[in-house]
Amino acid sequence: MCKSNVIGETDNQSHSREIRRVKHLDLYFTDGTIVLMAGTMIFRVYYGQLCQESEVFRNMMEDAEHIPKDGETYDGCPLVQLTDDPEMLGYFLKALSGKIHLLDPDDLASDESIVAALGVLRLSHKYMASRQRKKAIKWFESIIPQNSKEAIDMDSVGRLEPWKEFIQYRLLSTIRKPIPNIIGIFQECGLHRFLPWTLYMISVYGGTLCLPERLMKIEQDPFPFSNEAMLGLIQGRQHLEKLYRKNIWKIIQIRHGFCRDATCNEMCRLALLEHLTQTSNLMWLQPSRIPLQKVLKSNCNSVLFNSLEDTLLVERRLPCTLCGKLWLVESERLMQEAWVGLPKIFGLPSWEELKNEE
Repeated sequence: MCKSNVIGETDNQSHSREIRRVKHLDLYFTDGTIVLMAGTMIFRVYYGQLCQESEVFRNMMEDAEHIPKDGETYDGCPLVQLTDDPEMLGYFLKALSGKIHLLDPDDLASDESIVAALGVLRLSHKYMASRQRKKAIKWFESIIPQNSKEAIDMDSVGRLEPWKEFIQYRLLSTIRKPIPNIIGIFQECGLHRFLPWTLYMISVYGGTLCLPERLMKIEQDPFPFSNEAMLGLIQGRQHLEKLYRKNIWKIIQIRHGFCRDATCNEMCRLALLEHLTQTSNLMWLQPSRIPLQKVLKSNCNSVLFNSLEDTLLVERRLPCTLCGKLWLVESERLMQEAWVGLPKIFGLPSWEELKNEE
């Protein structure tokens, strides 16, 4: 978040009207040599540090036409006006000055740290600050899997949850702040390999955002992403629903050759299928969320579901131990298969092509 105190200043060189400017509390150094302004937020930072880290700022400062001697100043320093989001610019400048470290092992990928990482990523790309860009990419690589093995490894240590919770909170919370255009940022930075998992998270955990009927409410509630991205999300969710039901049906039909359990019959399987197809999980690309995984591994005989008609719980028989083990094996195989095809679900090129686009 941007910390600030508000002051009134009059620009006596390029504007006749009074401008209400906001000094950033953490990034207004009294001995700074240049002032950057984004919106009404002003940052007094160091010319040399900007030039050292950013190729764009270095070239801009070397070109006298950008900051002429008689140009606009503020507090005795040259003033450069930028079109960037003030909050994201603040995070970027903090990264340059060493006030935040994206790869700090104590950083738990909170809501604020994710916004900070997005700001550093976007502006380090825009201003060609390669050192910070590499750090931001590495940070996102630690929470966004790009294949089933990475998903399994991250899931085992809880690294998949921060990105899911960030998307879910920003899209669904009644007191939420607007979600940054994460799709547009990754596209702008050429990091298309982060899109499949991100689109999957949005389509599954974005509530009604990705349902077809959402298109009818666009006037009252505009999309948080571009129309093209939203169309891909809505179509992707429909593909996920079909794939989920198709794969659940495959699993339910599997029977071990030595199955002799009278309760492991067609009625038992159809009863499970009825409830499993009502889930919002869509597809178990997160290993720990494979349907029935926990109860099948615990050798339980039954599982409780919410009733389809009311709020009561209903008990359903599980398959025998032999069939249950086969269900888990097939579920994991189908998960890996779905991971391979995940980009295509959202109309993207293959994983290999996505990685080569960077």
